[in-house]
Amino acid sequence: MATARNLEENRKIEAGDRSTTPGVPDCPGCTSATTAPAWRYKDFEIYHCHSCDLQFTHPMEAGSQSFYEVRYEDYMADAASGNVHPGYQFLKEKIDETIRKEIPGGKGSVIDIGCGAGVLLMDLQQRGLDCFGIDFNPHLVRIAREKFGLNVEKRRVEEVAAMDIRYDLALLSHVLEHVSTPLDLLRQIGTLLKPGGLLIIDVPNRLYCRQRARFSKGELGWGEYPPHHLSFWSEKPMRTALKAAGFAVVECKPRPYPEAHQARHSMVARRGWPDNSLADLGSRVLQTVGSLLGLQGATVYAIARKCN
Repeated sequence: MATARNLEENRKIEAGDRSTTPGVPDCPGCTSATTAPAWRYKDFEIYHCHSCDLQFTHPMEAGSQSFYEVRYEDYMADAASGNVHPGYQFLKEKIDETIRKEIPGGKGSVIDIGCGAGVLLMDLQQRGLDCFGIDFNPHLVRIAREKFGLNVEKRRVEEVAAMDIRYDLALLSHVLEHVSTPLDLLRQIGTLLKPGGLLIIDVPNRLYCRQRARFSKGELGWGEYPPHHLSFWSEKPMRTALKAAGFAVVECKPRPYPEAHQARHSMVARRGWPDNSLADLGSRVLQTVGSLLGLQGATVYAIARKCN
């Protein structure tokens, strides 16, 4: 339950109280000092790094736990009922593909950082991988443990590092944009991985073709802006941050637009095409057109390997 004090803290953050953060900030993704104000959201100033192209809010102050608990009530209800957002499908396929290619026999250890109710861990546990998740939200941890039988705990990354257990694969889905020190988080994750271990990341894409024109005008929902999202990513800053944190980038791209399941759904459910090979052909045509036009999807995903 949100306390009066926490609600007041969130009100100040949302109002953009920047009285104690003077000066021009360094980029939190590459530490460059070549940043400048680019636009505003309410009273928050959004800076742009001319070195790596990251955009970020100043100050980098995340909402409190109560901020998330109040605003994530619908998400927690969906998680408790077992509903999985279709947006996870693309990432699940990428994780499966990576495991098949990079982890011998498809067996190994996985840590999901900011795992929520364990959407990504459920399938991996069923496939026999040794799965562990952490999250700061005790309600989601409880759902993951009690409803889905997952090994999930309310912990911080540095606490896990102190356990001296190392993993083959780390997952970081829709977390990096929420933290005040993203580069530090990536470096900490490196300490959790075995030599040559893999990290898979998914973050919102600020160049998403359906939102790009409205993004910097502040016309999207509250969830796209501070104090919910503190940094705004595209492919270039993601590659730069991973390299700065000691990773070798295996793959880093924006999701395609439309994705395969989106295109097929458009053909069948919206336009009444028969649910057969014709719909498959139509979806491939839509994807080809999107690629030729350079349309970018909703997130940027990255697969990176810890440098030995």
